[in-house]
Amino acid sequence: MVILVLKQARNPDAAFLVLLKRFHTRLKRRQVTLLLSGVQPDLARALATTGLDAQIGASQIFANRPVDGSSTADALRFAYELLGDKRCLICPRQDEATSGAGQPWDYVI
Repeated sequence: MVILVLKQARNPDAAFLVLLKRFHTRLKRRQVTLLLSGVQPDLARALATTGLDAQIGASQIFANRPVDGSSTADALRFAYELLGDKRCLICPRQDEATSGAGQPWDYVI
């Protein structure tokens, strides 16, 4: 699974959208899920105009919100839901997969 944080992506041009589509296609071929977080309104419009939002999946696109990092936290939560109990052995949240005990969401970029 890949979470691409795009909160600084402004004024997307055709070249960026083509690269994003190719990246998504390559990941999909390898059965890797792409999640977009921090998506700004102009990028959301470009994704909708090109149909890329439908290809990636609307549920996998997380709009930027006023609280810093909240869309990335939403993407992380969604990623862990998709993974379920299929977490790697060194995952710091491995125990949570079986116990259901919640830990604070934390990530480093």
